[in-house]
Amino acid sequence: MSTSHRTDVLCSLAVIQCPEIPNSNHLRASTVNRTYGIRVHFSCPLNYRLMGPPFVTCWKNASWSDTPPSCERELLFSAEHVTVIKEKSRMGQSIRTEVSVTAYPGDSVQYTCNAGYVLIGDSVSVCEANGTWSKAVPKCKPACEFPGQPAHARLLPSKFHYDIGEVALVACSPGYRLLGSARLRCSRDGHWSSPLPHCRRLLAVHK
Repeated sequence: MSTSHRTDVLCSLAVIQCPEIPNSNHLRASTVNRTYGIRVHFSCPLNYRLMGPPFVTCWKNASWSDTPPSCERELLFSAEHVTVIKEKSRMGQSIRTEVSVTAYPGDSVQYTCNAGYVLIGDSVSVCEANGTWSKAVPKCKPACEFPGQPAHARLLPSKFHYDIGEVALVACSPGYRLLGSARLRCSRDGHWSSPLPHCRRLLAVHK
């Protein structure tokens, strides 16, 4: 009696895959396929540059041909020094401070002046893609701000800012008496010569 043995040999296709590409901020890959022979191309969004190879290939040993790249934000513009008036010296000369501003396209800067100064020009400027600011650097001019609206009185003239040496007058409404100086002068340091006065109601006198 003879005995026969049958051996089945299975042939299967081994899928070779390279490791997953590390997740990197802003990095764009042409495909998520990572099988043997695939070539993956990389790109970065606007204002970012590719740091590394533009593509990698999956080799037969299940490794990439190179280390995948990353995206680094591209500095297109370093703003010029901005001159800001900080205060007045004893000699009446402006003391200026230079501030170095670094900005990327699309970033914005906002300018403000210290107390006793008003802004002349645009307060907001945007860094353009061509490496220039959308608005010129403004200046800070010595001036007085609106002192406030006294109750039961009128302030003449009434406006947002007053030039150095300009005078504002306070007049009480009928039936009220002024407590304080009716004449306010804008001093050279950008402050008013006296506090805002008050108006007090007159007491009725019965005979």
